[in-house]
Amino acid sequence: MFVLNNAWNNVVRNKGRNILIIIVVAIIAAAATIGLAIRQAAQTARDTGLSNTTVTAQISVDRAKLMSESQASASSSSTSSSGSSSSSDSKPDFESMRSALSDKQLSLSEYQKYARRQAR
Repeated sequence: MFVLNNAWNNVVRNKGRNILIIIVVAIIAAAATIGLAIRQAAQTARDTGLSNTTVTAQISVDRAKLMSESQASASSSSTSSSGSSSSSDSKPDFESMRSALSDKQLSLSEYQKYARRQAR
């Protein structure tokens, strides 16, 4: 009983210090509560944003590059066979371009496999 009585007398004697301690503790508790609320709101916003985001992609062949490569191969083959040829006269090798395009096309199963990987 002596300890409790002595503690109460200490609280009553130093009112200013105790009020200051209560104010500091209340500020720290409010700051921690606000910080946790902001963190939870940010996590919720992130999760909601990610769940609402859809991944769209278009996979295609760079036809301009294939055309330039086939023109370059056609001009190099005509240059080596005729000796001199201008680049404006060279026409693309359509057969090699068709074979290159057929090699680079994706099947439906490959698209679906890609979509499954992106969904993870």
